[in-house]
Amino acid sequence: MLTQQAAKDNLENIINKPIYDLDTDFWEKMRLPFTKELAELAQNSEDVLRKGFKCNEFEIGEFMKTLEKTLNTFTTEYILRLFRDINTNLLRKFNLLFKKDENGKNREWRDIEEGKIRDIWSKCRAQMAEIIEDFKYIKLPKTVLTESQHDNSSKNISLLIPCSDHSWWRIQFQIYTWKVNVYSLRKTFDRRES
Repeated sequence: MLTQQAAKDNLENIINKPIYDLDTDFWEKMRLPFTKELAELAQNSEDVLRKGFKCNEFEIGEFMKTLEKTLNTFTTEYILRLFRDINTNLLRKFNLLFKKDENGKNREWRDIEEGKIRDIWSKCRAQMAEIIEDFKYIKLPKTVLTESQHDNSSKNISLLIPCSDHSWWRIQFQIYTWKVNVYSLRKTFDRRES
C-alpha cells in the first residue's frame, strides 16, 4: 500500500508540469520520467518480494499485474481529471503564444497592423490545434511493470478518448472570444492615439 501511494505521488508530479505547460511534445516530456519511475518501482518491488518475502516467480508476476492495473487506473483517472479543466490550460497557453513574441516579450499591439495580428492569431491557432489534437489519446506506456525487459516501445501505448467534441468547440469559442477582445483592445488604442 505504501509503495502504491508513493508511486501515485511521484506519477502526479511527473504528469502535472507537462500538462500545465502544454508544449507540443507534452506526452514525450511525460513518457520518459513516467517509464523510468515505473521501471524503478518494478525493480524495487521485485527485489523486496524475492529477497524479503521469498516469493516465487508466479507470486511476483501476480503482484506486478495487480500493481500495474492499479497504477494504470490511477494514471488514467488522474489525467482525465486534469483534462476536465484543460480549457484553462489551453487558454493560458494560447494567451502566452499570442501575447508574447518569439523573444518572450509582450507584443506592442498598437504597432502591429491588423493583417499581421490576423497572421499571428492564425499561427497561434494552428499551434493550439496541434496541441489539442494530442488530447484525443493518453499516450503513455501501459505495461512497464509486467514487461520482462521493461520495454517502452510504441506497442505499449494506452489509447483512450478523453476529450469530447463539445470540449473542442468550447475551446474554439474561448479562443475566438479572445481574438475579438484583442481587436476591441486595438481599436481602443487607436482611438486614444487620435
